[in-house]
Amino acid sequence: MKRILLLVICCIILANAQAQKRISQFSIAAEAGVMATGQAFKVYNIGFGGSGKFLYPTGKKNYFTGTLEVMTFSGRSDNLSKVLNVPVVTNVNVATPSLTILPIKVGYKYFINKKFNAELEGGFTAAFVTKIQDNYPGDVGGYTFAMGFGFLVAKKLDIGMRYELFQSTASETNYTSFVGLRTMIMLDFAK
Repeated sequence: MKRILLLVICCIILANAQAQKRISQFSIAAEAGVMATGQAFKVYNIGFGGSGKFLYPTGKKNYFTGTLEVMTFSGRSDNLSKVLNVPVVTNVNVATPSLTILPIKVGYKYFINKKFNAELEGGFTAAFVTKIQDNYPGDVGGYTFAMGFGFLVAKKLDIGMRYELFQSTASETNYTSFVGLRTMIMLDFAK
C-alpha cells in the first residue's frame, strides 16, 4: 500500500512539473446510454443522467481525469410469461425495475489533435435496482472500465461517445455494458 501511495505522489509531482502553464478543468455533462449487453438490452430502455469530470493537465495534449456520474435506465414492460420464462399463462404485463448506476472512475484523456480526443477510464460502479420482492437482488456493484472518444465542437463544448463495461453482480463473470453519449461543457480553474 505504501508503494502505491508513493507511486501516486510521484506521478502527481511529475505531472505538476510538466503542466505548470496548463489549466485544470472541470466539466459538467448531460448523458444518455443504451444497454449493449444482450440480456440487459432486453430488460432496460434508454438511460439518462449527468456527470462531473475533473481534468488535471499532465502535458500539452493529455490529462488525468476523475469522473463521478449517475445514470438511470428505466425497465422495459413485457408479458409476465416471458419474464418468468414459462408457457403463456396470463396476459398480464409487468415492468422490469429501474436500474440506477453510480460510476466513480479515474483515467487518462489524450487529444489526438485540436479537435479529437480519446479516453480510458477505470473504477467502481455502484448499481441500485428497485426491489420488487424480498428475494430479488437489490443493490450490487463492481469494477468498471470505459473507453471512448470525443470531438471538440467549440472551445468549451465537447461531444463524446464511450463503451462502458461494469460488473453487475457479486459474481466475477457477470458484466453489463452500455454505449453512452455525452455532451459536456468545460470550465477552467486558474492556478
